[in-house]
Parts: sequence; structure tokens; C-alpha cells
Amino acid sequence: MRTPSQQPRHAYTLIELLIVIIMMGIGGALLIPTIDGAEVLRSQAAVRTLVSDIMYAQSDAIASQEPRAIVFDKDTNSYTLVAVPGALIDVDNNTLYDPFSRGNDYVVTFQGGQFGSANIWEVEFDTDDDQILIFDEFGAPVRAPGSVEPTTGGYIYMQDPNYWFHINIEGMTGQVWTEKFHKAVWSPS
Repeated sequence: MRTPSQQPRHAYTLIELLIVIIMMGIGGALLIPTIDGAEVLRSQAAVRTLVSDIMYAQSDAIASQEPRAIVFDKDTNSYTLVAVPGALIDVDNNTLYDPFSRGNDYVVTFQGGQFGSANIWEVEFDTDDDQILIFDEFGAPVRAPGSVEPTTGGYIYMQDPNYWFHINIEGMTGQVWTEKFHKAVWSPS
């Protein structure tokens, strides 16, 4: 018969504890870069969304044979796709409907969630209002609603905590191309 002092002890040894702590450290070291990479992926999703919407507005202008505009609002970190039936851009009455959602206006806002911390930092187009990109009925960027005068193009800078994204729209053709720069290496002037 055993006495209370002779019962076996149920405890971990120092070696077992160290092995578990080291394994947790290695797992954490592998997880941290993955979490950081997710933020970059969200920002890249915002850039891809903007580029595809620019190309959608251009294609829709050609298909409908009616000018289209993208109106940017840096203060709300958003943009709106608008039909331009005449010589005025009326965001309140001519906002396009988003074909990917039911009955919603085509307004895209970069506020967290799927787009992380991406934001519109600068918008500059060679138009009467440099915050608006206008495509004529042939899909070419023009200076003003109802105008046939081509632009020299323009650009949009988006940013997240680590990167700058430069989205360039060529004049005459409306061709879109993008670049990504690490903030430690480059920043817009």
C-alpha cells in the first residue's frame, strides 16, 4: 500500500516545457509574415478593383455609345461611375447601376474590410476638373463632358501602410497600367 508521499507526480519536465515553447515560437514566426501579407493582398484587391472599374467605364461608354465618367472623392476614399448624357456630370441623377449587386448605385468605397487600409491619395487628370476621368462614346479620355478634345491622360496614387500604387491612364487610348513601389524606397513628389 502506498502512502500519500509515494504517489507518482504528474508534472512536465523543464525539457518538455522548453520544447513546447520553442515550437510555439517557430509557429508564430511563420504566422506573422502571413498576416502582414494579407494586408498587401487587400490593398492589391483595391487597386485591381479600381483598374477593372476604369476599364468597365471605358467599355460601357463604347457599348452604349454614350460618355461615361468616374468621379473621385478623396475625402470619402471613394469613386462613382456616372453616365454623361449631355454636357454636365450629374452624380445625383446619373450614377450607373452596379451590375454586380442588385439595384445599387455604382459607388465604390475603400473602407477596411476586403480592401484593408488602401486609400486614394492623389488623383490628377488633364480635364476641366482634375478629379474626374471622362470617356467619350469611343472610349477615349476627353477633357470635359460633351468635348471631343482628348486629354494627355492622368494618374491615381493609392497607398497602404507599406506601398504606393501608381495607376496611369494614357491620353488618346485610355490604356491603363499600374506600378507598385515600396514606401521605404520611393514616394510621389
